[in-house]
Amino acid sequence: MLEYIYICRHGFRSNWIDPSIKSSPTGMNRDPPLAAYGTEQSHLLASFLSSPSKTAPYPIPEKVYTSPFYRCIETAIPTAQALGETGPGKGVNLEHGVMEWYSPVNSGTGLHPRPSSPSRLIPLFPSDTISPSYQSTLFPSRKGESLAEIHDRAELFVEAWVGRVESEHPEVKCVVIFAHAASLIALGRALTGDRSLNIVAGCASTSLYQRRPPSSYPPTSGSNRSVTELTKSRSASSLNAADSLLALSSSSSSSSSPHVQSTTSSDNADLPPCGVGQWSIVWNGRADYLPNGVERNWSFADVVLRDDGEVINDNGDGGEHERADEHPEGLRQGAEKWLRRGRPPFTVTGTSGAKM
Repeated sequence: MLEYIYICRHGFRSNWIDPSIKSSPTGMNRDPPLAAYGTEQSHLLASFLSSPSKTAPYPIPEKVYTSPFYRCIETAIPTAQALGETGPGKGVNLEHGVMEWYSPVNSGTGLHPRPSSPSRLIPLFPSDTISPSYQSTLFPSRKGESLAEIHDRAELFVEAWVGRVESEHPEVKCVVIFAHAASLIALGRALTGDRSLNIVAGCASTSLYQRRPPSSYPPTSGSNRSVTELTKSRSASSLNAADSLLALSSSSSSSSSPHVQSTTSSDNADLPPCGVGQWSIVWNGRADYLPNGVERNWSFADVVLRDDGEVINDNGDGGEHERADEHPEGLRQGAEKWLRRGRPPFTVTGTSGAKM
C-alpha cells in the first residue's frame, strides 16, 4: 500500500538567467531546460532523496514520476539514477496529469503547448532513463485552466493515480513526483483536502505527504459539494485573493460540471480510500539540502488577476489544431477503474457532522 508521496519542484530554469531562451532540444515553445545551477540542484536533490539517513525516519522513494516538460525530466533523472530506477525496463514515468498550468487561451490564438510522447522524448535523454511503456493517467486541456480547474484537475488525478499506483505496484510504499509550482501546490491541496493550504514551492524543494491511518478516514459519499460548506471546515489562515476567487469559481462550477457524479467500481468497493483528503503534509517545501535554501518560491497569490477578479487569459501557440488525438483531455481510456470513490468532489462527514 502506498504510504508516502514526495512532491518536488523542478530546478532553476535557464530562461530566468537568459530570457531569450524559449525552448529546449524538444523545440517546443515554453519548454526551457535547466540552467547549470538547476542541474546542480537536481543532483543535490537526488543525493538527498536516495539517502535513507537523510530522509529518516521516512523511506526513500521506490518509483519516479514526472511532468513531461524538459526541465522536470532533467530534474527527475538524477534521482531515478541514484535510486537504481534506470536501465532496461525501468526509467522515469512521464505523467501529463502533473504538467504545467496555463490560464485559459484567448480565442483564435491556438492552444497551449503539450510535450510529446515518450517515444519522441526518449532520444533526447540518456539511454534507459525514461520508461517507454508508461501511459499518462490524465491529460489537462490544451485550452488552459482557471484557478478552480487546476485544483479540479489535481483532485481527479490524485483519485485515479494513487489507485493506479496501488493497483500496478501493490508492494510499493513510497514514490516521488516532479512537477511545477502550480501543479505541486494543487496536488498537495488535493492530497490534504485543503484548497487553501499554503505550500512552499521553491526550486528543487521537497514536500512529503503521509497517508492517514484508515481508522481516521471520515465516511464519504459522492455528491455535488458546496464550496461554502467546504471552506467552512478548512483553515482560512492562508486564504488570499486568489484563493477567494477559487472558492467562488468552484462554487459556480460544482453544480454544472459534467464530472461531479460519483460512480464506484464494484472491484474497488472493499478497498480503502486513497486519494483526496486522505493524506497529511509532513514536510512543506523542504530545501535545507540546497546551499541557498528556498529560491524562486511561487504561490497562487502571485497570479495576476483581471479587474473582475478572474485569472488573465493567455495566448496559445498560434497554430491550427484539427486532429482530436493531438489534444486528448481528461482521464485516459480505462482509467475510471482506479477511481475507488468515483469522481470528485465528495461530501465527507466527520464525527462532528461537519462537511469537508
